[in-house]
Amino acid sequence: MVGYDKNDNYLTSSCFGLDPQRTFSRTEQINLTDIHANDSISYDGSTLTLRFGGTYELLGAFEGNICVDTNENVEIILNNVQIISNSGAGINFLGNGEYTIHSLKGTENYIVDSLDNAEGTAIRSNGNLTITGKGTLIVTGLNDHAIIAKNNINILDTTIDISANETLARCQNVIIYNSEIITNKSKNKTPILAIQNSKILQKPTF
Repeated sequence: MVGYDKNDNYLTSSCFGLDPQRTFSRTEQINLTDIHANDSISYDGSTLTLRFGGTYELLGAFEGNICVDTNENVEIILNNVQIISNSGAGINFLGNGEYTIHSLKGTENYIVDSLDNAEGTAIRSNGNLTITGKGTLIVTGLNDHAIIAKNNINILDTTIDISANETLARCQNVIIYNSEIITNKSKNKTPILAIQNSKILQKPTF
């Protein structure tokens, strides 16, 4: 995992469920209001697909889906991003890599799914998912859930505001470390964090 200090400077560290000492040599910046396909990304007018491992910094507003279609490790940096999905998850990690969503310091970032979302969630991950960064991530599951991860979710050194009609997050294990989690009721239901066959782990292993 790529870690950050209090000023959002790069550090290298390891924690539960993540590959230690993972670093990336370059960051590809993508303006979501003016997307240009290249060797590492494709775009069909509604779905932006990230095809290779590495770091991608996203900026601007986007109506559609972002798919990460690789088993390599991927970090998505959010820089005042608004992702509104009309169908499917707003961000969908299709592979089995180690995936990170990082909110840059001083930014507010929104991921919202649609009422007719067949995926049933705003963020979906087949691999381990880390949510981190000194900014704020606001995830709204209008259909059913906010976040679904097949394996583990790590929430580290960040602020996340989650709301959903059903569960806030479904996963095997969740680590919550030095973070503020804001939960909101939807349809008068109590927010639920669903941990399957396991438990909440409060401290990562460095």
